[in-house]
Amino acid sequence: MRLDYVLFTANGMVVVDGPLNYMNLFDAIIDAMYSVLKKAGHPDVSMIASEIGWLSIDGAIGATVENAMTYNNNVVAHVTSSVGMPKRLGNAIEINIFAMFNEDLKPIGVEQNFGLYHPNMTEVYHVKFP
Repeated sequence: MRLDYVLFTANGMVVVDGPLNYMNLFDAIIDAMYSVLKKAGHPDVSMIASEIGWLSIDGAIGATVENAMTYNNNVVAHVTSSVGMPKRLGNAIEINIFAMFNEDLKPIGVEQNFGLYHPNMTEVYHVKFP
């Protein structure tokens, strides 16, 4: 999968699904869930995207402080823009960022470095909240 598609940095449409165009994976995932809800007979259910985040340090592909900062800043800007998803234009979606703090007491490799702050309360990177 293209990193720019995941990080909200793609220049132009990456995925075209009939009349719907997607510039980022987040919208595609949320719209897929809207399709499932519609098929299950609940087309008007609102969603909250929880545990949205990016691993900043771990050795995994793409796990860098720069990518974490880019992703979290872009997802916040996207959901606060009120543009909505292609299936629900103009309808904002609420997100919960995972996590506030890096969790240094968890086993290595398990959610240790998703935080916006270090355990000593200094920023890992800055996120612009509205």
